[in-house]
Amino acid sequence: MVNKTKLTIYGMFLFIGVIIFFSVYSTLERHDIVLEITPYYNLIYDDNPNVYIQMRLTNYSSGTFMYGLRFDLYRKENAGWVRVSQKENVAIIDLGLVLYPYSYEVFGSIDLNRMFGNIAYGHYRISKSITSRNSGRIHLVHDEFKVGF
Repeated sequence: MVNKTKLTIYGMFLFIGVIIFFSVYSTLERHDIVLEITPYYNLIYDDNPNVYIQMRLTNYSSGTFMYGLRFDLYRKENAGWVRVSQKENVAIIDLGLVLYPYSYEVFGSIDLNRMFGNIAYGHYRISKSITSRNSGRIHLVHDEFKVGF
């Protein structure tokens, strides 16, 4: 009787340990790929800044990822994010670029005004999808930045 109780208790501890391990692992996995946005401005007009960004995509994992140059821009309005429409006459190269393990890529001087029209002062988010070369799983990475405050 005592042995069954001990086995049951050990089994419960093992089960809880496995749950804790996987929840910590999945939390760490979310930070394996990091997108960092650095905005800079050419303030020609007070109400319409020329907004440029530099994107840095960093792979802190041992996996290899495929991605293109396309990204989505969102503006914070009230309590949520609203997608900013891209201009119709803008093309983005979305080739299969490779992000190797423990490496990074930097894309500089991206003119948001040219791609999306006039960028007003506010809080923005850039969201980008990348695909795991091993599993085919699509990951979304994003970063936020402010224009003008």
